[in-house]
Amino acid sequence: MLLDAGAEPSSHDNHERASLHWVCSEGDALANREIIVQQLIERGAFVNAKDDQGMQPLHLASKNTNAAIVGILLQAGADRDSRDTSRNTALHWAAQHKDQHQVPSIVDCLLHHGADPRAHDYH
Repeated sequence: MLLDAGAEPSSHDNHERASLHWVCSEGDALANREIIVQQLIERGAFVNAKDDQGMQPLHLASKNTNAAIVGILLQAGADRDSRDTSRNTALHWAAQHKDQHQVPSIVDCLLHHGADPRAHDYH
């Protein structure tokens, strides 16, 4: 509805997070989030935008164990090996999650799209 009224999908807050960041950071709390992500991308949301911590939407979707959104972002050209300010990749964020039931799907998806399993963070 807001997009139809002309809202800018790449507008960001004071932490440099755009709408796509916020949708990807919501776990199961947001209904229809896959549809919303797809619509934001179709309307020009930048899938590789970084917030003030270097987090991209792909990092947030991996961190919040949403395999469907990870797949949508990768299909749209998300950088599978991008690093945040702590040098974590989406693969690192997926592996750190305590709710492990979707982690294998996310890891498989990232590896299928060429993510580097040997990437190192600062630790």
